[in-house]
Amino acid sequence: MEGLIKANCDANLQVKPWLGISAIFRNHEGLVMASATWKLKGQDEATVAEALAILFTMRLVEDCGFMKMFFEGDNERVMWLVQNGQNEDKSYLGGIIKETQEIQSHFDICNFNSIPRTCKTTTHVLDQIAHYNPNKIWIEEASVQLNEVYFHDLIN
Repeated sequence: MEGLIKANCDANLQVKPWLGISAIFRNHEGLVMASATWKLKGQDEATVAEALAILFTMRLVEDCGFMKMFFEGDNERVMWLVQNGQNEDKSYLGGIIKETQEIQSHFDICNFNSIPRTCKTTTHVLDQIAHYNPNKIWIEEASVQLNEVYFHDLIN
């Protein structure tokens, strides 16, 4: 669908005590519209880490002005919570989910899908890059370190 942007995001917990988060946005032709890395200290719970990845991704999408969004992540529970808006959790996770639900109202189209980890090669590599090249945003491109994986995904 023309005008629809797909955002893939991921979190990496491999470098304790740091959390690497990444996102890549592609248009309907598969071309990169933006990509980003973030590095946060102190989070070591996978579900919360994946929820933070969605939240940071949604904040950047909002800043970029994209209005028709399709988000993909590999944590089924987090994707279900943000898609269905059913969260009464008073924990840190609940607060993150609540903020993502508030941001959703700013988009014309906002859908979420859980995909297998094996389908997210690009974001998996990008969230590893976040540990040594953190807090970067690339507009209409991706990190140079990601190019080989991105082009492989694009042609396959």
